[in-house]
Amino acid sequence: MLETVLANLPLAAILGVVAGLLRNVGGFLENALKDGRIDSYEWKQLVGTIVKYFVGILLLSMGMPIETAVAGTFVMDVSASAVKKAGRRK
Repeated sequence: MLETVLANLPLAAILGVVAGLLRNVGGFLENALKDGRIDSYEWKQLVGTIVKYFVGILLLSMGMPIETAVAGTFVMDVSASAVKKAGRRK
């Protein structure tokens, strides 16, 4: 599957996705090492970040224009945040 994804993505998109993912994972590790522990909240944040990037990669690999794929991942992120907030209010 990874071969197909890489074959269909422009190099700039691949580099952008990898840079963003590495930045997020690096920040996760930095915060985890500061206090010497990883809370369940931090794990959830990391998994959520990886899922967002994975969805973006899938959208791009399906031949979707970069702008549309970015908009799709943005909408997914905003929707997930709204659902979380609504769940906390109850």
